[in-house]
Amino acid sequence: MAWSTLFLAEIWQLVVSYQDGYYFDFVPFVRLPRLPKHHGQYDAWAALVHETWTSWYAEFGTGRLDRLIACVPRMRDVIILHAVYSNDLPLLQRLHATYDLHNCKNRLLNLAASRGHVDILRFLHDIGHTGCSIYGMNLAARYGFLDVVIFLHENRTEGCDTSAMDCAAAFGHLDVLKWLHVHRTEGCTTRSMDKAAGNGHLQVVQWLHYHRHKGCTSDAMHRAITNGHLDVVQWLHEHRNEGCLAHSMSMAAARGDARMVAWLYVNRKECDPLLALDAARQSGHLHIVDLLHGHFQLAL
Repeated sequence: MAWSTLFLAEIWQLVVSYQDGYYFDFVPFVRLPRLPKHHGQYDAWAALVHETWTSWYAEFGTGRLDRLIACVPRMRDVIILHAVYSNDLPLLQRLHATYDLHNCKNRLLNLAASRGHVDILRFLHDIGHTGCSIYGMNLAARYGFLDVVIFLHENRTEGCDTSAMDCAAAFGHLDVLKWLHVHRTEGCTTRSMDKAAGNGHLQVVQWLHYHRHKGCTSDAMHRAITNGHLDVVQWLHEHRNEGCLAHSMSMAAARGDARMVAWLYVNRKECDPLLALDAARQSGHLHIVDLLHGHFQLAL
C-alpha cells in the first residue's frame, strides 16, 4: 500500500516540489531573457517568447500552465505580456481569472495600444487595469493605429504629448495626423516636418506646411538629401527657407546619388562641394568625382 501511494499524481507532485531543478519541458522558459527595458528591443524578445510558448502550447495546451508558473514564477508576467502582444484574448481572460491581471504591474494597455489590439485594450480598460500612460496614444500614433488613438481619447484620461503628432508625421500616417490636429491640443514640434521629410513623406510635409505653424529646421532638407528624396528636397527649396547644411551634399555623394549632387550643386549654395568630393572619393563613387570635377570643373 505504501509503495503504491508514491504513484498517486498528487503525492508525486508534492515530493517533486521539494527537489531542485525544473521539469524538462520548462527549461526553455527558464532560459528566456528578462524583459528588456527599452521598447526598441521588445519585438526581438517577444518573438523569442512567442516561439518558445507556441511549441510548448502545441504539446501541452494550458493544462500545465499553472504548474509552469508555480515552478517559474516570473513566467506569469511573461505569459501575460505574450497574450497581450499576440492578441490572444481567451488566454488573457483565463490568466485574469486565475492570477488577476492587476498583480501584473507592466504597462499592459501601452503594449496593446502599440500593437493595435483594440479588443485587448478594451478588456484591460474594462477590468480597470492601470497600465496606461501617455505612451499608449503616442505609440498608437507612431504605428498608425487610428482606431486605438480614438479609443484612448474617448475612454482614457492619460492623453498624449507632442510625440504623438511628431511620430505620426515621421512614419507617414496622415490620417492619424489630421485626427490629432482636430481632436487633441498637444500639437507638434519641428520634428514632425523634419522627420517626415527625412522619410520621404511629401504629402505629410505639405499638409504640415499648410495646416500647422511649427515649421521645420534645416534638418528637414538635410534628412531628405541623406535619404535620397529629391522630390521632397525640391519642394522644400521652393516653399521653405530653412535650407540645408554645408555637408548635406556630401551625404548624397557618399551614397553615389548623382542626380541629388547635381541638383544641389546648382540650387543650394550653402552646400560645400569640396566636402562632397571628399565623400565621393572615400566611398569609391568615381562617377560623382567625375561629375564634380569634369562637369562642374571643381578642382581636384
